[in-house]
Amino acid sequence: MSGPLADLQGRDLADWEVRHRMAIIAPDRTEAPYVALLKTVELMVKSHGRDGALRGGVADLINGAQRMLAGPWGDRLDKGTLDRVLHKLAHSIGYDLDAGRFTR
Repeated sequence: MSGPLADLQGRDLADWEVRHRMAIIAPDRTEAPYVALLKTVELMVKSHGRDGALRGGVADLINGAQRMLAGPWGDRLDKGTLDRVLHKLAHSIGYDLDAGRFTR
């Protein structure tokens, strides 16, 4: 994996980080749709996040993924980490996820 989803690689991990990383690498039935959603959001940001015509739609995807954090993600995925990933992705396209608007 690359990008923000890979933030936990390359250092000694705490137990929760190991569980979180394993859920990303090999998600169970509950985790799989959410992991796929996050990977899709990451791909859309990389592919279309700077495209003026599509940037708004990419921001909507990020907003939707953040709203999905309220759902049943299972026991291994860390929602705080996922929220941080979404904020990084939003920032990379000039979108303030907390304010719900573009800053550049």
